[in-house]
Amino acid sequence: MRIVNRLLALAAITLVGAATSLRAQVKPSVTLSGATPVGYRYPAPSSVTAVQTGPGAVQLSWTAVPGVSYYAVTGPGLPAAGLSVSGTTAATTGVKGPGMVTFKVAAVSAMTMGTMVGAPATQAVWVKGAMPGFVTPSLPTPSFQLTKFDKDEGAKNDYQSRMAFTTLALPAGNPSSCAYSPMVYFDAAQAPVPAAGSHLTSNGQVEPDADPAYQKYSINGGAISFRAPDVWGGYVRPPAYNAWIFVVNCRNEYSNAVQFRVYSTELRLWSLAALSCHNGGLSYTFGTVDGQPIAGTAESRVAATAGGQRLSLLGTGFAGNPANDQTVVFHLSGIDGSGAQISRDVVAQSALSTTGVTELDERLIVVVSPDPTTFGILRGIRATVTVTKAGKITPPMPVSYYPSMWSPPVDPC
Repeated sequence: MRIVNRLLALAAITLVGAATSLRAQVKPSVTLSGATPVGYRYPAPSSVTAVQTGPGAVQLSWTAVPGVSYYAVTGPGLPAAGLSVSGTTAATTGVKGPGMVTFKVAAVSAMTMGTMVGAPATQAVWVKGAMPGFVTPSLPTPSFQLTKFDKDEGAKNDYQSRMAFTTLALPAGNPSSCAYSPMVYFDAAQAPVPAAGSHLTSNGQVEPDADPAYQKYSINGGAISFRAPDVWGGYVRPPAYNAWIFVVNCRNEYSNAVQFRVYSTELRLWSLAALSCHNGGLSYTFGTVDGQPIAGTAESRVAATAGGQRLSLLGTGFAGNPANDQTVVFHLSGIDGSGAQISRDVVAQSALSTTGVTELDERLIVVVSPDPTTFGILRGIRATVTVTKAGKITPPMPVSYYPSMWSPPVDPC
């Protein structure tokens, strides 16, 4: 009997020592029987929430687990050994942003024969930065990789959704049990927002944001489809970007973040470029961005030529269903041969077909420039161009014509 008691005492010492070591390392572990882990003694809290309450401050809360002594909480802003909490809330400070941080909560009971630790519940929360700006997000080591997009730009009203290619081993379908969602991050002082759905309804509208993620985002061979959210962070001209995208699921398994370019759905022209052959070389005339000259250039300029020129009009809001229902109108004015002031509105024709206006890549409309001299406008030529779509019209964008005699262009297209 004495030998048995000594063996039991030795086992108890070993058990307590092992449990103490595990708690010191802040690694919620399994229930211990003797020195052998056999399974979690308690389930994970069924619901854990994490909400940022101020700069670097996060409030945690979770559901109670019956019969436990306290909860072990680990994560950024907490002591290295973790935090023991008797209730179901905890507050942290000093959490650095912007980026996603992860907290773990596990139920614990202090038993005579050792410490029994439950399964950890994991919850991630996006912590906003103290200052705004386009800043690289801070993300922990990703569970899978986001490798590229089929197109690294988009708007919510695009006719085609975008695909994010990932290393997810999902042959087909977004699992309803734990769906994957593309998240879009714009600004250090703001939290990410979910991307818009990849599907169009019967009336051509994007699927409502309130629909579940497994329904909004289809997955095929690891590629997840989405549309850009209807959030406007300012126009950027390629190759610049204004957003990051990463993919996350309900288990807080997420990818790395990859840069993306988000456009407004607003119907608007941003710039115009004209191809011309000048002094034996192919060149673009000058263009503008948001009505202002591109750095190092003057305003948009188009040569007055009887043959016309291929013009590339860059803007937003063109895409949709049907795709090619835009009308491009040049509003021309100037002086005729008798010195009288005249003006004309001319509908531009497509550069690639005999009728209609061609839309390329959902961001670009290509037309042929009208010749002001055809309408009797010979001098002092002024012009603006607008695009009309579905009853809406863009603000006019100024365009300068110059006489053919200055530099006779030849249509290279």
